[in-house]
Amino acid sequence: MSSTAFKDLRETLASIASTCSNLSEPLASAIAAQGVRLVAAYRAEVHRTVAALALGLATVFFTCMAVALAMFCILLTLWDTHRVLGAVIAAILCALLALVAALWMHTLRRAHLRRFTA
Repeated sequence: MSSTAFKDLRETLASIASTCSNLSEPLASAIAAQGVRLVAAYRAEVHRTVAALALGLATVFFTCMAVALAMFCILLTLWDTHRVLGAVIAAILCALLALVAALWMHTLRRAHLRRFTA
């Protein structure tokens, strides 16, 4: 092969490399933009999850306080005349709340498992 053929081949390869470089720049910028959007969505999801957990914790705390105050009121009201009745009512209230919570957790667990078996 002559040096002219090598020169033409080199120019052709340089032109192909330049074209590939020009074509890859928009693709690289699109990938970078998608990465930025993905990171922003991830941060928003983490923020939403933390807020939901904080609200759930506050809800559990205030619910427990309300139940404790209700039982205290029942015992205080019935303590002078019907001590045993007040204690039984408080125990039944706790048992009913525990049963409702257990049934609710069971329902949520079954719904969660059904989602992954389909």
